[in-house]
Amino acid sequence: MPLIVNLKNKSCGAYSWCMQLVRMASNSRGSNSSMETIGLSSIEEAIVEVLPNLGATKLSKLVEILVDPARVGVTGVGDLPFVDEDDIKDHLSRIEVRKLLHHWKKPATSEIENESSADGSPGSQSDLNLSSVGDPEEEIHVPWFKMPPQLMSALKKEERPSPRLRKEMIRIVVDGILKPGNLQPRKRVLRLYAREIVAAYPESFRDEVDGEQVGTGFDSILSQLVNRVDNLGRDTQHNFLKRQLSPDETDQHTKKKISDYYGCVNWQPSTLPKGETEKTQSEKREMMKEVYESNNSDGGAQVDVAEMMRCTYASQRRDINNTKFVLETCMENWPYLFRRSHLLDHAKELLGKDLMEKVEESAGTKFKTIHSFMLQEARIQGEGMIADSVRLIDCAIKKRGDKMPLAIGTMMLLCNFAKEEFSQVVKSVKMTTDCDSLELPGTPCIIAIGEPLETDKFRISIGKTVTTKVENPLAALAVWFSMFFVFNLEYPSEANVLCEFMQRCVFGINPPAGTKSAKKTGKKASINSTVLKLTNQLKDFQFRQMWET
Repeated sequence: MPLIVNLKNKSCGAYSWCMQLVRMASNSRGSNSSMETIGLSSIEEAIVEVLPNLGATKLSKLVEILVDPARVGVTGVGDLPFVDEDDIKDHLSRIEVRKLLHHWKKPATSEIENESSADGSPGSQSDLNLSSVGDPEEEIHVPWFKMPPQLMSALKKEERPSPRLRKEMIRIVVDGILKPGNLQPRKRVLRLYAREIVAAYPESFRDEVDGEQVGTGFDSILSQLVNRVDNLGRDTQHNFLKRQLSPDETDQHTKKKISDYYGCVNWQPSTLPKGETEKTQSEKREMMKEVYESNNSDGGAQVDVAEMMRCTYASQRRDINNTKFVLETCMENWPYLFRRSHLLDHAKELLGKDLMEKVEESAGTKFKTIHSFMLQEARIQGEGMIADSVRLIDCAIKKRGDKMPLAIGTMMLLCNFAKEEFSQVVKSVKMTTDCDSLELPGTPCIIAIGEPLETDKFRISIGKTVTTKVENPLAALAVWFSMFFVFNLEYPSEANVLCEFMQRCVFGINPPAGTKSAKKTGKKASINSTVLKLTNQLKDFQFRQMWET
């Protein structure tokens, strides 16, 4: 029966003893022309690194086969990537052969990845191929038995752990990974642990704000694990920076397409409504154009515009999704699509959600939570943009006598928090006629006629053209946001966090993968790190409020 020794800890006496045993076994077979000159220790270590529990006799035999010129003829570790399955399959189990070849034939991978996103968000650089902590295929076990009883009690009740317990869990997991003698774990290992943690208790770790799910919790847990590892590694020989947290994406053409239909449930209907043909669709489109041009905006008794817009939805999507889409042409062919009610009806069919209904719900809950949280931030940080915005919002609320200022005010506070450009998404003029003199962005933009926090008169622009009239701030927010999805637009890089937070926390659009955020550098993460950070801070803020009351 072969002797089995655990060789993971190379500093232990067992490792040195086993290596000595291997050399003795090798010497007993005689030293041929190559055995005396080959660096056996490096080859032995290359095997033991992947198969730490391999028996000494088996290890000795394998080394002998590898270095024998008449069999394989390895002269050093540089030859190991050229070893084939047939060379060693008779002396190892199938899984042992696969592990060795997988490790030896892997491409060299940099140990350090620089942050690729300018806003500090996790990007999407390729996953590192292997973990330096054991083999990538080894089974991952979260040490739940070491966790505090209070944490396990909360998890079993499907409750969200307090921030303190959550940090303690991360500490215990990382301490278990960073065993003596191991290098810093690469991202792949941390992803496996994050996935197992969330899979074990999905209800407790999912990210949500006021009951609206923002993410599964995987990205948040992974971010905390990476931060913990990085913090512990800052004083070591290598400065391990925050790694990229999202998987590889496909080529540019595919990414563009994913960005287009991201979050949609009916991006392009495959058939026309029953009884409809290309001819009848064209006739309806021309009829609506005539009615619009006659200044009969509602259609009057001549035609039911809402019904005709619903009936021609498939044709509208086909025109918009065409690779040669031109906004001006769409405005000419489908003028009613740029009216508030019809645009929101189109968005409802596209996304499967009533955006106006969602923003009205948020006005009574989420906007108030965000305002209260930002008020706390202003007190902590002192004078600054957040404090100034909170004062402006409070004055507008007092002046109007209602909570309507929270709609545009929330956008202002989110931009302050993320250090983004509020002026990229909201502009103001004194009179409607002044809109023509504004320098507008190509992406959707809200134009306030008067003070943004006090007025009820708004216009929405897209493609640097004012298109839609809106009569209250909640509708302005819904129409503005809907245009990104209706017209297949990415979020502006100057307001990525604002748009994605609105998408996930206000409108409840949380696809499992993909993003509409504009790329800055590197590849994109499925959830922006600042959005995750704010989401968790809001949840913790609510948690503390609950206990204080």
